[in-house]
Amino acid sequence: MRNLNAYPLRRLALKLTILAAFALARGPSVFRANTVILFAFATVFDIGLALFRRDRLNHHNFTYWDEAAVFALLTCLLLIA
Repeated sequence: MRNLNAYPLRRLALKLTILAAFALARGPSVFRANTVILFAFATVFDIGLALFRRDRLNHHNFTYWDEAAVFALLTCLLLIA
């Protein structure tokens, strides 16, 4: 039987990897600025997907709301670091 919680975590890891690769593409000197922009965009995109899919906020599964929260937290951490 397939583990339903593994797919969203792999999806999140893949998004983080792709966004980090795009942020590094311009060079390490602008990595932080690019990462903040891409993570903020990913936050807005995941909120849009959660609204479109009508995901519940406090669901026991990992949803797009959770992904948006992770990207928002990473964005805030990069801004204050």
